[in-house]
Amino acid sequence: MVVVLRTTHSWTGRIGWRPLLAYLWLLLLLTSASKSTASDALEVSVARDKIYMNEMLELTITGKKALELNFNSLFNLGNLQLPEPDISALFEHFNVVDRQQKYNVQSINGVNNATITWVYSFTPRHTGTIRIPPLTFNGQTSEPIEVQVLDGKREQSDAEPPLAFLEVSVDKSQVYLYEQIRYSMKLYYADHLASGELSTPNPPGTITEALGEQKKTSAYRFNQRYEVVEREYVIFPQQAGTLRIEAQTFTGTLIDRRLGRKQILREVSDALEIDVKPPVSGGYWLPATSLSLFETWDKTPEQVRVGDNLTRTLTIKALGLLGSALPPLAAPVSEGFKVYPDQPATESKPHAAGVEASRVEKQALIAIKPGHWTLPELRIAWFDTLNNQERVALIPARTIEVVAPASASGIVTQTPPALIASDSPAINPPESIDKPSALAPADTAHEANQRLWWLIGFMATGWLVTIGYFLGKRSSPTASSAGPAPVVESPLTALVHAIKQRDPQWLIALKHWAASYHPDRPCESLSDIQNLMADPQLQGLLASYEQSFYSAQKQAVDPAALIKALTQADQRLSTKSATKDDLLALYPLG
Repeated sequence: MVVVLRTTHSWTGRIGWRPLLAYLWLLLLLTSASKSTASDALEVSVARDKIYMNEMLELTITGKKALELNFNSLFNLGNLQLPEPDISALFEHFNVVDRQQKYNVQSINGVNNATITWVYSFTPRHTGTIRIPPLTFNGQTSEPIEVQVLDGKREQSDAEPPLAFLEVSVDKSQVYLYEQIRYSMKLYYADHLASGELSTPNPPGTITEALGEQKKTSAYRFNQRYEVVEREYVIFPQQAGTLRIEAQTFTGTLIDRRLGRKQILREVSDALEIDVKPPVSGGYWLPATSLSLFETWDKTPEQVRVGDNLTRTLTIKALGLLGSALPPLAAPVSEGFKVYPDQPATESKPHAAGVEASRVEKQALIAIKPGHWTLPELRIAWFDTLNNQERVALIPARTIEVVAPASASGIVTQTPPALIASDSPAINPPESIDKPSALAPADTAHEANQRLWWLIGFMATGWLVTIGYFLGKRSSPTASSAGPAPVVESPLTALVHAIKQRDPQWLIALKHWAASYHPDRPCESLSDIQNLMADPQLQGLLASYEQSFYSAQKQAVDPAALIKALTQADQRLSTKSATKDDLLALYPLG
């Protein structure tokens, strides 16, 4: 009686438990517990005894093992826990890529044997003749086998078309330092690709970036159609000399339609070498296919007023460079402008010529001093790799006229001496004070004269009334010796009000306030005023408040903190001024 059990066998049908148990008992009675002696031969074979370095070695090992069948193993042959042959002697010469195991169980005349087959896929570690020593399994020993590993790749022909192969290429074999190299890698495969892994080029001493997404096309080679997966990279060498791009590898599983089974493949491309030449000039070395530099303005910059702000945008565009390689642009230094550069923005994106890079810098310019001021030219020296020629990208110098601001209502343009000697300013000015209005339009000459005469008459009447009032008070015995001082808006009050209202003309009010204590010192710009203040906290608050108006990145500034710091500074300056006046009274000059 012969009973054969295979791993692919499954129990199906509707069989009652009692007939099934009777069948199992009968089977156990017919199959004795005795073990037969398996064959002493362990079969070992290879698909080919001559392979190339880019190919795989398929090693098949077949052995037999006597075993006992019991109730549990009949339902789950995986529980047999069959041992494996010892292949550790092969690890010195090969890498294990894949391992498969299959077995069947036969029961012949009460003797139970399991035939086990292992299929290993190896990649060679080196070339030469490799001897596979005798392998052992369950007391069985195989015969040694010799395999010859050849350098290079198997010759491909129409007679024996490959299932898959790799092709790599570069757009140039000689480049300058930092110059772009375009590296293309194509995988061709003829059958269905179940899975696969493709290596990535990363030569040492370079900056390597993927160029866009991979592409999938088809092509005819060796008189048959192949599916093609293409990947592109840009490589920028960072040192001169010979650049070697090592061979790339593909390891994957294809479903071979001709043989009707899956096949493990390993393909290796060619290695490439490129000559990298040193720069031909000193300084900042910038090799590119093309490079341009230009500027744009948010408004016409030919003539502006003091306090006006301009936004200047500088853009660099280049082909054959990464955005990180583009140089920064220096902010212009000019006595007539305060410059606040913004954070630059760089970008790299795929282009038909490789990679396209851009760098955008924005600068906020504040006019602070009247005059004709020249912004210096901007130059970027670069090397044209298409024509092997040095070139310069240039933005010419630009002269801008800054004119003095017209007087604004609500802000005193020149502080009278009487206001300097006034009492201490109010810390919290009333909120009902009107916000300084925009610059008033120019009146006609007739209207101006009328207003001037009305103003003179009003002031004369006011002075007469005031003189009469004081004379009457002085002659009256019940009048008080001193009356209340007229309420006059101090420079600090005007400044505090402008800050609270976020008036863009606050800087002019700040200049008037500083000039009231330092009439002999320059107070034309914020930096001049900061130099007069010995308080680092106040200096920082003033700079932050100014940037909140003109910087592209708005900053959160607490006006209350700035007002408090200005009030404390005003009190200190008032105390120093009073002390100085007292000393002059005690020790008069002359």
